[in-house]
This record gives sequence, C-alpha cells and structure tokens, in this order.
Amino acid sequence: MIGRSDSLRGGRTRRAGAIAGAVVAAVFAVVAGSAGAQTTPEDYEKCASRLAKAVTDFSKEYLDALTTCETKRLALGSSLTCEGDSQRATNVAGALQELRSKVNKCKREAEKALCPLGARSGDEIFAALATDEGSLPAPLGAINEALFVDDAGPACPRPEGRVSLAAADCANRVAQGAQQVLVDVERCLVDCEVGRIERGGDPCVDPVTGVPAKQKVIDCYGKARRDLEGLVETKCDTAGLQEIGCPYGTETVADLSDTLVGVAAGIAEPTSLGLYHSSCRRPPVPPAPLPTPVARVTLRPSGREVQLPCGQVVDRAFLAGDDQLILEENLSCEAVTTPTDGLVIAAPEVTIDGTDDFSIIGPASSRNRTGAGIRLAPGARKVRIRRIRQIARFGYGILDSGANRELVVQDVNLFRNVIAGISVSSNRVRIERVTADRNTVGFDLGGDGSEIKESIARGSTPAPGIGVRLRGIDLDGDDFSSAVRESEIEGNMVGIVVEGDSARASANSVDDSLDAGIVVTGTRAKIDQNSVKRSGGDALHIGGTGNLVRKNRIEENGGAGVVVEGYANVIRNNTAGARNGRGNLGGGFVVGGELTEMDNNKAEGNHGPGFVVEQPTALVKSNRSRSNGGEGFRIDSAGNLVDSNAAANNGGAEFAIAPGNIDRSGSNRANGATFGFGNAGGTFD
Repeated sequence: MIGRSDSLRGGRTRRAGAIAGAVVAAVFAVVAGSAGAQTTPEDYEKCASRLAKAVTDFSKEYLDALTTCETKRLALGSSLTCEGDSQRATNVAGALQELRSKVNKCKREAEKALCPLGARSGDEIFAALATDEGSLPAPLGAINEALFVDDAGPACPRPEGRVSLAAADCANRVAQGAQQVLVDVERCLVDCEVGRIERGGDPCVDPVTGVPAKQKVIDCYGKARRDLEGLVETKCDTAGLQEIGCPYGTETVADLSDTLVGVAAGIAEPTSLGLYHSSCRRPPVPPAPLPTPVARVTLRPSGREVQLPCGQVVDRAFLAGDDQLILEENLSCEAVTTPTDGLVIAAPEVTIDGTDDFSIIGPASSRNRTGAGIRLAPGARKVRIRRIRQIARFGYGILDSGANRELVVQDVNLFRNVIAGISVSSNRVRIERVTADRNTVGFDLGGDGSEIKESIARGSTPAPGIGVRLRGIDLDGDDFSSAVRESEIEGNMVGIVVEGDSARASANSVDDSLDAGIVVTGTRAKIDQNSVKRSGGDALHIGGTGNLVRKNRIEENGGAGVVVEGYANVIRNNTAGARNGRGNLGGGFVVGGELTEMDNNKAEGNHGPGFVVEQPTALVKSNRSRSNGGEGFRIDSAGNLVDSNAAANNGGAEFAIAPGNIDRSGSNRANGATFGFGNAGGTFD
C-alpha cells in the first residue's frame, strides 16, 4: 500500500479508484523474468532504475488520461461527463497496461532482492502501485478532481459552458504543469535512490517518513517548484485561474505552484520509500569475473580474420594494408566495467560493415556509457559505416571529431544511447536510411553541406529529447549548411530543432511530438513541405531571422499551428488545420515577431482564431481563414499591411482590426463581401 497526504483523502480518491477498477481487468498479464538466477548488482541496479521509470511514466500518462478530457470539455463547452468518457477509459487502460509491462521487465531474482513495496514479483508490484487500496490511481485522480471538478466555493464557481481561448490555454498549461511537477518531484527522489544503489552515498530520505534528508533532493524540490511556476505563468493569470474555477481553491500561480509541489511530495515520498526502503530488501550477489570482450572480424581485401576488442583503435597498423572491417559477430562491451568506446577509426577511407546481422553494444552499467560505439579520430576522412544492426547503450552511437569530411553512414540502427544516436560536426556528411530510436538526441548534425535523408528519429527522451538537431554553418556561401529530408520524426519530446544558419528541413513527417513539432532559432533556414501532426504544443515555433516556412501541412496539434517570434521571417503557402476534427487546439497562425511576411496561408478548422498578429510591421496578404473557433483574422497591433485576405464561417468576427493598420488594396473579404477599412480599424463580418 502506498501512503498519501491527508489532502488527498475522501470522495475524490474513491471516484478515481473506481476508474482503475473498471479498466484493470482489461490489462493483459505479462510473465516476469525467469527465476532461479543469482541476483547480480547489475540486475539489481537495472530493476531499481526500471521501477523508477515505470512509476514516473505511469504518473504522467495516467494523469494525462484524466486531465485531457477535462481540458477538452472546458475548451469546447461540451456537456460530456468525463467519468463515463470512453476515450478516457481507453487511455487509462493503456497507462495501466504500460505500467504492468514495465514492472515485469525486472529479472525475478532482482525483484525478490529489491522487494519493492514488500512485493516479490512483477504482478505483486503492479498491484501495489495500481490496484491495491491506497495505490497511485486514487491520489492521481484526486489531483484531476481538485484541478477541474471540485467546487472552490461560490466566489469561484466552476464554469458551466465553454471558456475563453485564454482560459482554455491556461487549463491546458495547468494540466501540463501538474504532470510535470509530479514527475519532477518523483525523479528528485528516485534518481537519488537509484544513484545511491549504484554508487553508494548518504541516505536520500528519512528511512521512516520518506522526507528528503539530502540537500540535493531538497534543492531538486525547489527547482521543480520554480519550473512549475515558470511554466504555468506563461499561460495563466488570476483571471484565467478564476475562469476555470480556481484549481485547488487557488487564484494565483504562486499559490497553485506551492500547493501542487506539496501534493506531489505527498504522493512521491511514500511511493519512493516503499520502492527502495522495504524491510524485506536484501543485497545482490556480486557477479563472477567475465573475460575481456572481443569480436571476430574479417579484414578485406586480404581476408584475414582478427580479434577486435572493445576500444580498439583501427589505424593503419591494425589494418596492415586493408581498408574494410567486416563484423563476423557482435562486439559486446557489456562486461566492461569502465567507460569505453566500441572502436575508434583512426585511418582514412575505411569501411565498417555489419552485414545487417551484427551489433556493437555498450557497457551494461549506465554509469559507464560515456564513450561512443564508433568514434572517428581526427583525419579519418571518407569513412563509410554501413549495415550495422544496432549500435546501442553508449554515450554516443557514432561521434566524429569535426575533422572527418565525407563521412557516410547508411543502414544503421542507433538505439538507447545516452547523449545522442549520432553527433557529427564534419563537412559533407551523408546519413541515409538510419534509424535513431530512443536516444536522448537522435541526430545531432553540424558542419557544412551535410544531410540526413530517408531516416527515422523516434522516441528521443529524456530532455532535451530532440529527434533531429541541425546546427550547421554555411562556410562556402552556397546557402546550405545541414538538412534533414524525407524522414520520419515521431514520438520525440521535440521533433526538429534548427539552429545555426542556412539549414533545411524538407518533406519530413513530424508526428506525435510531446512538445513542439519544429523549433527554429537559427537564420536563413528553409522549412518546407513537412507534415506536422499531433504535437503536444505548437506545431512550428519560428524564432531567428530571415527564415522561410512554406508549403507545410499542420494538423491536430495541441497548441497553435505556426507561432512566429523572430524577425523578418516569411510564412508562405502553409495550411494550418482542417475540418472534420483535424484542426489545431490553438490558433492557426500567431505572429509575434516584427517584419513577418504572412503570404497565401490557409487556416481552417482550428479551435482558436485563424490568424493573430501581435507585433507591428507584418505583411498579411492573400491568406484564407475558414471555420475556425475564434476570429478569422485578429490584428491586435498597429502598423501592419493587410491585403487581399478572405475569411468565412469563423466562430468570432471574420476580421477584428486594431487602429493604425493599413488597408493596402481595399480587397479583403468577409463571408464573400469585399470591404475596406481606415485608420480606425474595426470589426467586419
């Protein structure tokens, strides 16, 4: 049983417990690891780490499943009752399914030795976390109720219908903040406990109460609180909190932040205490020494077979006249007890070939994963790396020195590397048909004239959690530094981040990002013909200077379609939203940067306004806005040129134009009727 603070007791916990009870029967049981093996420190550490991730992931996913329905209800003014919502029940079941799967990944003997929550099997751990009295669903449900359902009193009633766009944004941010602070506080505790299991050290918490005893954990709580307030205050003020019904009875972001940190601690502290301080826990058995890991390789064209140990420098002396290294078996560095590279290429014009069958695997202990699966030493030019089944569990999958021009990487899988799947800064690098799966950063591409093509970046976490990062510099003046083209970017925290100058992101599908789909902070980038769907935040966030964003398709994102905050950017021929429920939850296009050219774009079926202009000196020309939930065009600032735009069937005014703007042609159209406006602006339907 997991304890909880007194503030979480009562009717809310009973209702939330019923949610889990209604769906837990649908969760398929997964058999835990085989019994009988001795518990090694490595298995023990892995189990501790996996349980930490299982708890934090479940907390976020379960709370998200509950709050998504409530925030949608507020945004749409729906009369639906979330407790009976089938989609919410499906999402809750999915979160429980994921939790069961993750807690059953520990080896059986490791579960018995760690004995989390007094449980000795994956199924018992799952029950303690998810279905027993006092388990996590009840207090998580209580958070949802306190945020969006419970009445704070007559001075601050819950809304009965649709709230304003600003209040809907505030509700979404409150839900995100509650999820974030809960996970952050849980990580403060479990990261300390897992680190102590791996490396020793002073106790993290009081072994009786679970209250933090280490200053590092206390400071982590403080950071979690500051991060929460910083996140929520970007979308919420007192008016917004009051409009959504005063979550937890609070009317200020500061008070809400204080309350949520306390609630998160009330859930996380007893959970962590039960996971890592149970009375039945016993130490692991040290493993027997393992032989030095090597792999058999063939060198060509000579055909010589040699042994390749982990960390081998492949230089001219090792190659002895050959230029191809063919893996004949896996190079597994799992038994290495210190940080290591897989291999180091120190000769030019070498080919490393895994024949699609063999892998390079890093150390078993996460603390030793700081090296690279393949590292390129300075001067190793025109190297080709191809057909490697997997490069996994290093710091970097592939890492260059910045002096490895014309590197080619083809048909390689990069998996669960701690820092990046591939990080290169050399010029004229070509990456083709490469999959980067669940690395912290998938592709980190610098240099000049370098390109990623027909590749996949998925599941990049934890923060910064970037699928593709482009940071090249145009050295030769050809208006091109680095690019990602025709690739699938899916399920990352952020899909693509564009830094540097003259980068290109073209014809990619960017789907299911947890935050933004594409973020641009560089200069002279070209973002064109991408499909960006189902991001948790804004689809495209454009900062920097002189960037061109054109012909992108943007649908079903949790924020706005395109947000522009840089200077002198051009936004042309993009489509944000679509009818039949495929619009974005925010507005279509939001202009917050000066000298923006907004030309021939279409906003349709978005929940907010079609176009919003917040800064002066924009050119808003030949755009179309149809069937959006707010205004068609909302020009809030003065000094903009408005020319030949059309709006129809929007939920607010077709045009709401502040004073001081310029009607360049008198040919804007509201519901088919052409109109003009003067310096006073006005509202036009």
